[in-house]
Amino acid sequence: MHTMSYRKPLTYIFWAVVLAATAIGLGAAAVRAYRGLSVTNLNYVVPWGLWVAFYIYFIGLSAGSFLLSTLIYVFGVERFERVGRVALFSALMALIAGLFFVLIDLGHMERFWT
Repeated sequence: MHTMSYRKPLTYIFWAVVLAATAIGLGAAAVRAYRGLSVTNLNYVVPWGLWVAFYIYFIGLSAGSFLLSTLIYVFGVERFERVGRVALFSALMALIAGLFFVLIDLGHMERFWT
């Protein structure tokens, strides 16, 4: 018997929406990188934008994931051993994402070392 693989129409719609959202997000990031913080409407009254909240969230997520991996590998809690590698990987990815949001918040990403 021949098995035919086919895709459901909702799958195509889902990926079209994901592609459109990605294109809009990349376009907005390019405008933000080119024009700076003026497009975000931040001023002296509102000095922190959403980037700082994202930074705090991802650093907290990284710390929690690293704490879970510490329970597994340092203290030998075998109950969580199946998620050990995933916890370490997610800690690293969340840390990188948090630092990326710090770069975005600086305004001019090319000047991060000054």
